[in-house]
Amino acid sequence: MKQMNPLHILEDLQKTYRLLVEIFQDIANDDIRAQMHDRIEEGDFLWRPPFLTLQRRFRFGDPMEQLVQQGLLHPKIPQI
Repeated sequence: MKQMNPLHILEDLQKTYRLLVEIFQDIANDDIRAQMHDRIEEGDFLWRPPFLTLQRRFRFGDPMEQLVQQGLLHPKIPQI
């Protein structure tokens, strides 16, 4: 089975979307068409660049049974 590379998939999607925009945008004014082309060439007009985020892990707390004993949780919560 072929391994998928997310960056290659992104590039393929961007190329396909750009082609779709270029085919279906019929701009009659030459100046506006040129401006649109320049903005698309800059690379951030049709989509934002990809980004990664780092999420902090949640801090572990007391076990549910202990929270039930403290009266903070309903006794049936640990069964869910």
